[in-house]
Amino acid sequence: VEGELTQPMAKLPYKTIVGSLGYLAIWSFPQICYSVKELGRFSANPGRMHWRSALRVVHYVVENKTWSIYVSADSDTNLYGVCDANWCTQPDSYLSTTGYVIFQGTNPISNCSRTQKVISRSTAESEYIAISSMAQELLHLRMLWRSLEPTTKLGTTSVYMNNLAEAPNTPQLKMVSDSTSAIAIAKSEWTVGKLRHVNLAWHFVRSFIRDKVISLSHGPGKELCADVHTKGFGRT
Repeated sequence: VEGELTQPMAKLPYKTIVGSLGYLAIWSFPQICYSVKELGRFSANPGRMHWRSALRVVHYVVENKTWSIYVSADSDTNLYGVCDANWCTQPDSYLSTTGYVIFQGTNPISNCSRTQKVISRSTAESEYIAISSMAQELLHLRMLWRSLEPTTKLGTTSVYMNNLAEAPNTPQLKMVSDSTSAIAIAKSEWTVGKLRHVNLAWHFVRSFIRDKVISLSHGPGKELCADVHTKGFGRT
C-alpha cells in the first residue's frame, strides 16, 4: 500500500503547498498553524489523505482571503499571552501539542503551534509545558523590546533581567491559561512527587512568577484564542 501511494504523490507539489501555507500561517493566517504543523509531519512521504487535507486548507485560505490582522498604533506596550495544550494528540508518538498567542496590547505579534518534545502523563503536565514555552517567548519579546532603545546596555542575562525589572516603561508580562492544575503547579514552590520526572527546563517559569516578573491567571477555555492552535476546525 505504501508503494502505491508514494509513486503518484511524488509528482504532486505537496512540499511546496505546505511551505507556502507555513508562510501564511506566520504572517497572515495564524488560525491554520495547527493544520500546517500536522501536514508538515508527513512531508517526507505524504499520502492521498494528506494531499486532500492540504487542498482543504488552501480552499479555506481562498474563501477567507479578505480577512486580515488589525494592528493599532494606539495600543499599549504590555505583553499579554494566552496558551493552551491538547494532550496526547498524536496516537503514533503520544506527544501533545502546545499553542499560544501573544499580544502587545491588542495587537497579535507572535503565535505558535508546536509538538511538545516530551511525553506528558496528564493534561496538567502538557498545559504546564505550554505555560513554560509561552513564558520563554514573553521574556524574549520583552528583552527584544528593551534592546531597541538606544540607551539599553546588554550584558549577562542575569544583569540584564535585573536592569529590565527596574527600567521605567517596561512592558508588563501577563499569561492566561485555562488549566487550574497547571497554574497551581507553576505557582508552587515545591515539586510534587508526580512531577519529579518533568525536565528542569520547564520549571524555570516558577522563579519569574514568584518574583512577579510574570503574572499568571486563569481564563475560560472558550474565550482563549489559543485553542485553535491545538486542534483542527470543526465542520461548521
